[in-house]
Amino acid sequence: MNYTKENISKLDFYFTNLVKANDREHYYINAMNNQDQSIDKYHKDAFVRDAHNYCNWTFIAYSDLNKGLKQYDDRRWFYVTESASPEYVQIRKDLVDAWSKNNAKDTVLVVAPNGVIAIPMQNFFGKSPISFKIEWNDDGNVIYRYDISRQPVIGNETYEATEETVEWYSKSAQYIGHCSYAEHRTSKKTLIVARYNSDNTRKCFHKMKSIKQAYDLLGVAEKMDISYKTFQRLINKNIVGYFIEIGNIKFWIKVEDPASNVIPETWGTETVEVSEESVEAISVNVPENISDNTEELEMAIETTVNKVQKALPEIIKDNTDPVLGKPDRIIIKVDTQVVSEHSDEEWCNLVNKMEQKRIIIR
Repeated sequence: MNYTKENISKLDFYFTNLVKANDREHYYINAMNNQDQSIDKYHKDAFVRDAHNYCNWTFIAYSDLNKGLKQYDDRRWFYVTESASPEYVQIRKDLVDAWSKNNAKDTVLVVAPNGVIAIPMQNFFGKSPISFKIEWNDDGNVIYRYDISRQPVIGNETYEATEETVEWYSKSAQYIGHCSYAEHRTSKKTLIVARYNSDNTRKCFHKMKSIKQAYDLLGVAEKMDISYKTFQRLINKNIVGYFIEIGNIKFWIKVEDPASNVIPETWGTETVEVSEESVEAISVNVPENISDNTEELEMAIETTVNKVQKALPEIIKDNTDPVLGKPDRIIIKVDTQVVSEHSDEEWCNLVNKMEQKRIIIR
């Protein structure tokens, strides 16, 4: 939330109207700073966010009486957020889950371009929440995008808050306390997760914060009846990616790697990347009858190496296990006679059957 003069004016206009609607004259607004003792004798935890559904502001309306006395209404708490569009607001799923768990009954204030939209927290969860879509952000959080286009807006384009009010909000906002409602923490092993259509074509992909988040959000326990530890071992074992079907939905899961995150276009078909670094060694056995002839020896070795390199994509592809993933260290031992006596296609088929050939997966 950006506490600009424009946004503060919108909030002040909303709260001023709320005061008038309750036949009061003024209001106090305080940032939730997580102090566990407040001046409110009825609510010692008035400023503790965890105690009030993670709200970030608390409000109380009052009227002045004789002899300096004041008459207060009941204190209220608000979760204030901002949206760049009057059509929708984005809220993290784990925050909504926390509200649902607490059966929260406070209010969300959305500061939109055209004013402030007040929505009861109860409207974000339960059997009939307002319309929403599920999205992911770059940090691996699940985001609910709620449709607020039909919600009533309180706003006035010409209204400006006083400088004193702007200063109060601006300074107070700096002391809003931190709170933790995240169900999953970002781990050292963040994941790339791709989802596929029924015809095995890739539908979408996004980032997840941890293996535990993937296990919970994809419903692995219920749909596959395997423990978290087993799922964790499967992911850690297959560092080049893991094809898995969960509840009739096809996924590819890989621990994020800054060096390489090539996502298969088709489920079950590993994307093949071939480079000189992939080849650890090419061992060539030459016939005895040419071993003394340097020119023939060099020609035989060159022919063999060229055909090995040409056939590498097919060799890798044919030896890729969808569970184990793509090999990234290759040692091939071939006999030059095999190369000379067969076509490229036949040789490629033969080399995959040769006992001397060794492909190491790590």
